[in-house]
Amino acid sequence: PQRVYLHACHSYGVVPLANRFVTGHTAKLRVQGLNLEDRDMRPLIAMAEHLEELEEVDLRGSSRLTAASLVPFIKAISETNDVSSHMVRLSLNGCSRAGAGVVAALQ
Repeated sequence: PQRVYLHACHSYGVVPLANRFVTGHTAKLRVQGLNLEDRDMRPLIAMAEHLEELEEVDLRGSSRLTAASLVPFIKAISETNDVSSHMVRLSLNGCSRAGAGVVAALQ
């Protein structure tokens, strides 16, 4: 998954996050307070499709994220049985532009 992430960063022209999750050192994606944008999520979406484990996603405070990136991310993590069965926490607090599409994707 880490190579997929780095390749996607290069393809989308996104600076990789310096984060323990993207380096494979934890199964907890904690990027609260980084105020990510939709373009930052593209590599994470690509990576999510290849994950074996994801315990937590914390996107608190990412007010620039919209349904355009959140819905594909949620679908990617929920369609992977191993990931969805291990996830214990998803925080979208402060993702004020998420919209109804994200709520529908969570159901």
